[in-house]
Amino acid sequence: MGFGTNKELEIFRLAFGPPNMMSQTLAPAFVGVMLPLLAHAATQGRAAEAHLRRRILRINFWGALLVAIVGALTAGPLSKLLAPGFDAVHTEVIANQLRILWLFFAIASLSFSLRSFLNLRHSFWPGASTSLAISSVFLLACYFVYNDQFDATATTLSWTAVVGGAVVLALHLIARPLQQSDRSFLRRNPESGQFTRIPLLLPLCGATLYQISAGIPRFLDRGFASSLPQGSIAALEYSYNVLTAPGILLGTSFVMLAYPAFVKGVAAGTPRIATRRAAMPLGVVLTIAALISIGVCLFATPLVSLVYERGAFHKGDVALTSSILATQALGLMPMVAGMVLVQGLLGLQIIRLLLFVSAARVGLRWLALHILVPDQGLAGIGLAYTITEASVLLIWIGLFWRKLPQDRVPSPDANPAA
Repeated sequence: MGFGTNKELEIFRLAFGPPNMMSQTLAPAFVGVMLPLLAHAATQGRAAEAHLRRRILRINFWGALLVAIVGALTAGPLSKLLAPGFDAVHTEVIANQLRILWLFFAIASLSFSLRSFLNLRHSFWPGASTSLAISSVFLLACYFVYNDQFDATATTLSWTAVVGGAVVLALHLIARPLQQSDRSFLRRNPESGQFTRIPLLLPLCGATLYQISAGIPRFLDRGFASSLPQGSIAALEYSYNVLTAPGILLGTSFVMLAYPAFVKGVAAGTPRIATRRAAMPLGVVLTIAALISIGVCLFATPLVSLVYERGAFHKGDVALTSSILATQALGLMPMVAGMVLVQGLLGLQIIRLLLFVSAARVGLRWLALHILVPDQGLAGIGLAYTITEASVLLIWIGLFWRKLPQDRVPSPDANPAA
């Protein structure tokens, strides 16, 4: 709010998008793939689980480093793709911010493996506090900007994000993901090779490709907004913030609590029992999401005014932001339901179909934006978001029920002595 909808904020939001999207989306993908594998390894013994943990730590480290290096090297061409409506001077500034922000990704993403270990032990607070930790660092930086102790530039915000990533990693390290009793199993075990070797790279690469493609529609939104009047990108991001706050709270919180039990049910051969246990609380979560969605749609303008209208954020910015939020809010419930179902499909290792559906989502979003934005401007971006999320949700529901295996429960009439 201290930046209003000025160019520096738009530059930062465009540059922050790819690293933040990779961090926020790869975290659940990484955990979604690794938890079923860890649960399976645990059935082979504690030494097998520890052996798998070492492999996960190595993959996490080298994967984070590789993505960050590639991101920094491709910052120039990526900046042009992010803002096709910006001139060469501003796209070069975006490229410079990208080079800083891929460091944020590298640091924050080192916590992915630790989060997987913690979630298997039903310890969720470090992962749940990730967004709060980063937001708190940004609030502190904005306080210094407001008091003229920091420059109100995109570079200030970019380095603030790097600090936020370090705080996230520190929280996961402090949480001590491996209890004292587990530490002896971290030592290299000569017998670990006797256990079934669980493939990691193939499902992880598939989940990573899915999450990257799932984030493309948001970049399409920004690309279309970059051709609209100045302030449109900032208004779009302000709207996304209002929308994703309850969405992440509801969807991510439910996944964190329900997913470990679900993957353990899959590993035990009772996936349908695990699904039925999660059905009622999921219904409550989606009902809350639907009520929030309707409320935000009806009262978008007073809500934006209440949340944002202070400092450099004035009434014109309120009108701009509420114009997109009113239509975008209708996609909140489908977004939450989609987050849950996608995580369930990851638990079932149905990754190839996820890639096909995410590609269809990109095409549908582009088509909706191409049709709606010329006539409705920012409101068209919000409506395109809602149409896409609702349409893809129907596909997720069909895929999940079609691919959910039957429970492998022994018959009550079976003779144990047979």
